Amino acid sequence: MSTMEIPAGLTGAGKRFWNFLFGTQKADGNEENSLARSDLITLYKQNLLSEKNFDSRMMENDHGFIQWFFPLPTVGVNESAPILSKKDFELIGAVPEAREKLLEHFHLFIDFLGIRSPDDKNFVKQDADRWNGWINSPHNNMRISRVLESMANFGLGDASKDFYAFLGAESQRTHSEDNFLPFLPATKNSCERFWVKSQNPTNWSNGR
Repeated sequence: MSTMEIPAGLTGAGKRFWNFLFGTQKADGNEENSLARSDLITLYKQNLLSEKNFDSRMMENDHGFIQWFFPLPTVGVNESAPILSKKDFELIGAVPEAREKLLEHFHLFIDFLGIRSPDDKNFVKQDADRWNGWINSPHNNMRISRVLESMANFGLGDASKDFYAFLGAESQRTHSEDNFLPFLPATKNSCERFWVKSQNPTNWSNGR
């Protein structure tokens, strides 16, 4: 099977997501424009390298494209984003080239959070401005839940579990560390009540 050959058995939503990964389907939804994956990644990377403050960065304000990068089996804010079935996750996650693209999404997201991971196992805080920005933006807690669950659903559970373990350790920190703020109560609550559930997803839809 070539990287552009759609796996047999995908739902319509699964096919849309596959085509998004490999460049023939633009992401659409709540935002003004529909953008190809390559354009989204370029914009996000440029924005992260800019001098803009955290609140004005594209990924912070974007409430729709993130659902294309990390789909779930349930509907979110962007009703145009694909809703995948269990089979979709299994078929797409079995393709090495697709997994590489999913990991690119993951690294872009944790970079946005001020975190890097050289091996998808160990995580290091690297940018206090970005870290402190999302700590003070509670809606990012929901995005983290989405990322953790989506990664696990695609068979990238090791990276998801290690990232959750890193966040769990951070949730126990009570003092600032080299200008990196500790979790606020709302973020700590998300870690203890919601992020842990993402490691054992159970609510599967039939996709659409």
